[in-house]
This record gives sequence, structure tokens and C-alpha cells, in this order.
Amino acid sequence: MTTINEFSTPSDNEIKIVRSFASPREQVWAAFTQARHLRRWWGPEGFTTPICQVDFRPGGSWFYCFEDADGQRYCGKLLYSDIEAPRRFTGVDVFTDEDGRALADLPQAQVSYEFAKAEGATIVSNVSR
Repeated sequence: MTTINEFSTPSDNEIKIVRSFASPREQVWAAFTQARHLRRWWGPEGFTTPICQVDFRPGGSWFYCFEDADGQRYCGKLLYSDIEAPRRFTGVDVFTDEDGRALADLPQAQVSYEFAKAEGATIVSNVSR
């Protein structure tokens, strides 16, 4: 079970989402960093994630494509920068074509994910700039 504890815009170019998960930090970390887990939950409701490839290391990437009920795909890639398992990771999120090539006319975002232990839960903070 997850609860959105906070959704905010700390500045004109930032979005912050804080969620609480009733699971140990190691399990939540795995859900955010392993393809076998990500493909099961990542993406908008009603979409599938038929492409989900993770090379989880600094300099590696996570390439994914969502697919809607009509077969239309929406793809992106997270290029990992820093990883401090199981506490945090950062990177650059880009829109891509189905071959994983960045779409130059769409924006990129600097992202950070932090995973904090809490009593009986894990708090995940995600900031996109």
C-alpha cells in the first residue's frame, strides 16, 4: 500500500512527491531499481510497460515504454548519475523514441529519489527539476 503524503512545487521548475510505503526499505528500493519489479507497476493506470530495461549503475540507464489500450507507446530513459544503495539515486530523465534515442525537442529533467526508513514504512522522496 502506498500513500501520497505530499505533492508540491517548491519552485517554478520543480515537482516534489513524497510517498510512504508500508514495506522495508530494501523491498521498496528493489521495486524502483529492478526491471522485474518496475515493469509490473511503472506507468499510468491502464497502461502496460512492455519495454523495461535496467542497467542500474552510475552511467547506466533505465529504458522503458508505456503502452495504452490502443497500442500507442510513450517512451523514456533515466540516465543514472549517482547511486548510494539503498539510500538514494539521481539522474537525468529524457523522452525517447522506441529505440531509446532522446527526443531533442522535449524537455529533460534532473531527478532524485531518496529512500528513508520510518517506523514500519519507507518514505520515498522524488524531486524533478
